[in-house]
Amino acid sequence: MTPLTETAVPLDDVRQPARRVSLRWLLALAAAVASALSIACWWQERESASRRLAAWEAEQAELAASDGLERLVTLKGGKLTLEAFAELMEREVGLPVEIDFAAIEAEKNIPPRKTLFVRAPTGTLSIRSAFRLALSPLGLAADRREGQIVITTLGESAEENRLLTVVYPLPQPEPVGMDEDAWRTAVAGCARGDGRHIQAVPGGLVVVSTADGHRRVQQTIDAICGLAGPLSQPVVVPPQPPGDVERRILAELRQPAQIEFVETPLADAATYLSDRHAIPIILQEKALTEAGINLDAPVTKMLNGVSLRSALRLLLKDLDLTFDVRDEALLITTYEEAESRLHTVAYPVHDLVASAAGPDYAPLTGLVQETIAPQSWEQVGGPGGIRGISGGWLLVSQTAYTQEQVANFLAQLRAALRVDAPRGVVRVSPPSANEQKIERALARTIPLEFQGAPLKDAMQEIQDTLDIPCVINTKTLNDAGINIDTPVTCSLPPGRAGFQLQLLLEPLDLNYVVRDEVLQITTPDD
Repeated sequence: MTPLTETAVPLDDVRQPARRVSLRWLLALAAAVASALSIACWWQERESASRRLAAWEAEQAELAASDGLERLVTLKGGKLTLEAFAELMEREVGLPVEIDFAAIEAEKNIPPRKTLFVRAPTGTLSIRSAFRLALSPLGLAADRREGQIVITTLGESAEENRLLTVVYPLPQPEPVGMDEDAWRTAVAGCARGDGRHIQAVPGGLVVVSTADGHRRVQQTIDAICGLAGPLSQPVVVPPQPPGDVERRILAELRQPAQIEFVETPLADAATYLSDRHAIPIILQEKALTEAGINLDAPVTKMLNGVSLRSALRLLLKDLDLTFDVRDEALLITTYEEAESRLHTVAYPVHDLVASAAGPDYAPLTGLVQETIAPQSWEQVGGPGGIRGISGGWLLVSQTAYTQEQVANFLAQLRAALRVDAPRGVVRVSPPSANEQKIERALARTIPLEFQGAPLKDAMQEIQDTLDIPCVINTKTLNDAGINIDTPVTCSLPPGRAGFQLQLLLEPLDLNYVVRDEVLQITTPDD
C-alpha cells in the first residue's frame, strides 16, 4: 500500500480549467447575442427603410394626384352657400367634395353654418385657385385626401401646413450672372408663410415650403434658364397662371373707377369694388390683424374718372395699406407684407447694355437703383434685387409698384436715346391723360383769396375752379399733427395756379404732388 503524501497544489491551478470553460462560454454567448442584435438591427433598419419608402411613394402619389387640381375650369361666379359651392365644384372637378363641419364649427373666427357664404370667382382659372379664392377670405382651405376633396379650416389643412424640404441643385454654368444669392432673391416670393425658408448653399438652394410653393420655385428656375434673346417684351417669372383671371385684373386696373365711400367699412368697400369690376379682391386678414387694422375700419373717399389702380392706392393710403396682384387675385395687404413678396421680371436690355467689349450692365443697373426707390435695393439693405444675366437680360426682383416704375423708366430711356429724339428730361413714369390735364390746369392764371377758411374747404374751391381732382392725404397730415380743418389765410393777385397753391400751403409746411391721376396735398416727406 502506497503511503499517502501531502502535496501543496496552488488554488489558482485548481480554478484555471473552470475559468477557461467560463470564458469560452461567455465569448460564445456574446457572439450569439451580437449576431442576434445584428439581425434585429438589420431587420429594424429594413422595416424603417420600407416604411420610409412607402411614405415617400404615398407622398409622391398624393402630389401627383394633387397636380390634377391645376386643370382649368370656367366659373360664372356669384355668392353661394358653402354647401352650394361644394356641389358646384364637385360637378366641375369630378371628385367628391366633403365639408369638415366639425373643424369649421370649432373655429371661433368663422361665421355660423347658416350664414356661411362664399363668393365663387368669375372666369377661367385652375381648380386649385378657384377653391383658394372662394375659401381663403373665410379662413378655409381645400385638401385632396384619398380620392376626394375636403373643405376644412386653414389650421387643419394639410395642403397649407405640410412643409417639404427640397434641395435644388442650381444650373451650371449658365446663366452667367446668377450665383446662389441671385437665385435666392429670384425665388424669394415663392416660399411664403410660417415655417417657410430659403437658404443659399454652395451650388444650390435649400427650400422649405408647401407643394404649391415648390411648384413656383421650379417654374421660376425653369423660366430664368429658358430666357432666350433678343426678345422685345419683359418676361414674368414664374409665368402668369394659364387662366384669364390675372389678365382681367390687370386690364381692369386700367379702367375708370367711381367710388363714393363715406365711413364705409373696409370689407364692404372691397366687396363693392369686387362686384362692380368683376374681379376677386381679398383682404389679407392675418397681415391686417397683425398691423392692428380692423376689417371694418371706416374709409371715406370720393373719386371719379381716375383708374381703378389709382383709386385703390388713394383709398388704401389713408389706412397705410396697399394692394398686390398675385395668385390670381387682387390682395389688400400691408406695405410690409407686400414688400416681403417680391415679383421677379426679366427685362430685355440688349440694346441698352451693348458695348464693344460685350454687354456692360453696371451703368444701367446703377442708373435704375439711383433713380427708382433708391432705399429698396439689397445693395443698401433693402429687399429688392437687380442684376444683368447672360443673353442681355436685366433680372429685377421688386414690389409690383416698383416694377411698374422700372418698366416705364426703361421705355422712357429708350425713347430719349433715339437718334431723332428731342432733348429733355427722362421721367420715371410718364404722366397719364388725367395727370397731363392737371399739369395744364396748374399753369393757368388764377387769384387766391381765403380768410380763415378750413383747409378742406379751400382745396374744394380750388378743385372746382381748376376742374381737377384734388385729394388731401388725411393720414399723412394727421401723422404730422395737421388737421384738415386747419384755417388758411391768403390774399394773392392773379398768378400761376401751381405757384399760388405752393404759397397757400407753405405756412402749414405742406406741399402738393401730381400722382395717381390726382393732385395730392401732403407733407414734403411724403
